[in-house]
Amino acid sequence: MKLLRLTLLTLLILALLLVASIISFSIGMAQFESAQPQFSWLQWGCDAVVGLLTWPTRWLWTPWASTHLPNSFEWLLLLVNCGLWALLINCAAHWVTRGASR
Repeated sequence: MKLLRLTLLTLLILALLLVASIISFSIGMAQFESAQPQFSWLQWGCDAVVGLLTWPTRWLWTPWASTHLPNSFEWLLLLVNCGLWALLINCAAHWVTRGASR
């Protein structure tokens, strides 16, 4: 049961990360093509979500790694990163519910 919950949470975090990336990129491209770019709270929020959810492992993907390692390794690293976030969220939820039952 815990493995299923972690897997589903990992996939949910991955989906959130991909959707936030696409939204941020879309808004940024629309602003790039317009003559008067405007500040967008939605783009700022999506950038913050992407920055937060890629935080622990984004420093491992360096320019050297980008040129010398296959793209499949980058996707694997992203999946592991989402798994770490799922584990952190699961542990925090367990800690909060265990503390509430005392």
